[in-house]
Amino acid sequence: MISALTPQKDSDTINVRVTRVWEAINKRNGQVMFTNLILLDEQDNHILATVRNNQKDIYLPLLSEQGVYNISNLKVVPGPPSYRSVDNDLAINFYYKTKIQAAADTGVIPHHKFELKQFKDIPNYVANVANFIDIMGLVINYGELETRTNGAQKMDVTLSNDRQEPIVFTIAHLNMIRNLKFISTCKTNNNRLFISSKTRNERVIVALWESRATNFLDLLPKEGKDPVFVVITGLLAKKYSENVLLSSSDATKTYFNIDYPPLQSMRQAISEENANRGKEMPAPVTLRFVQSENTSAGESNIRDILEAKLPAATTFLRRTCEATIVAVMEGEGWYYNCCPRCARKVQNTEGKYYCTFCSKEAEDFRPRFKLTVRVEDSTAQTTFTLFNKEAEQIVGIPVDKIIDELPEGTNIGEIPPVIRNIIGKRCVFDVKINEYNTVRGYEDYTVFRLKLSDQMERASTSNKDNTDSSKKQRVN
Repeated sequence: MISALTPQKDSDTINVRVTRVWEAINKRNGQVMFTNLILLDEQDNHILATVRNNQKDIYLPLLSEQGVYNISNLKVVPGPPSYRSVDNDLAINFYYKTKIQAAADTGVIPHHKFELKQFKDIPNYVANVANFIDIMGLVINYGELETRTNGAQKMDVTLSNDRQEPIVFTIAHLNMIRNLKFISTCKTNNNRLFISSKTRNERVIVALWESRATNFLDLLPKEGKDPVFVVITGLLAKKYSENVLLSSSDATKTYFNIDYPPLQSMRQAISEENANRGKEMPAPVTLRFVQSENTSAGESNIRDILEAKLPAATTFLRRTCEATIVAVMEGEGWYYNCCPRCARKVQNTEGKYYCTFCSKEAEDFRPRFKLTVRVEDSTAQTTFTLFNKEAEQIVGIPVDKIIDELPEGTNIGEIPPVIRNIIGKRCVFDVKINEYNTVRGYEDYTVFRLKLSDQMERASTSNKDNTDSSKKQRVN
């Protein structure tokens, strides 16, 4: 058994299932460094095993994902100090004495085990690389493949964990909570009152990069009408501006609608909650932009955005519109020095840069795009502000590189020609509308996301060409 393995012995034999296999890639040169496997035994214990490049021709042909094997003569070593895929302080290395023999699959070894995290806990793991995060949920929507300025492809997926959770009070508190309007049902047991609150709809965005995005699309069930539940592994929590999301890694794998008890329990719970509300579980949909808010970024035009009103109890809306950039606004600058902790502007006070939000000196500040542009469509004109990621996407060059390449003596406040080149570009903008716009009348909208219209046209043309080619092949 895995639990009996110790570094002092390397002659033990374990009967295990290979639940996952993936290659660790060197980000600098794109080369495979080694191959990782996760081994699971009948006691539901799992451990990481590593096959080095000089061993893979020997051992990998003997192993397949979901296969069951007797493996003997293993080197038991300390687990990796960071980026752990399993909750185990030990790991396994194969070496020249290691023996692998296929074993009968009697069904006693589970097919899967994951290190699942709750949606509500994900912000606690931002910048924590000790362990990878595994997550499961109902697929709500997924975006189109986006090509970033560095050429990498990315796709966002929104997962939901839409269920009711009981709140427990003692009977002594009953009089204090009679007037709570969120109560839907009450039950008593052993002098305790169980109150089911209204459904809490937790959502999380997962950013899938490169092959992880295309694999998701390839494996996604194509029925189109049925709900899809998924487990996604090997994720890291990251924060962009004020938003926390999960980002894929080499260890990321996707499992749809698998026979895994926690996933089946979630499916049943969400199904029952929807049935109680007279609703059906939704099938995943494709969106131009993906966001986690309950208010979706509906299609609009500039006139609609200018005349938008915030519904009661809503702090902001998100709307998309397709428009052309007609000017880069002078006098607004084009970048600012930002705090490395909160990304807000730092102030230069007597030669020192200070972040008033963090109340700390910002020693390691860095430049960040802030472009204010005038846009127009057939209905009106208005002003949008693009920050770092979106600005770099449309300019095509990082802000620090532009600063480094400015000729000596250049007025740093003037808009460089490379930025003026964005005039005339047509984009789909996902913008935020808040009370500063609707109540105070400020005509300046922050851009959350954008996509160049010519990228969409090329994708549409490519899809059409592929379809036409497929038709010709069928005819021939």
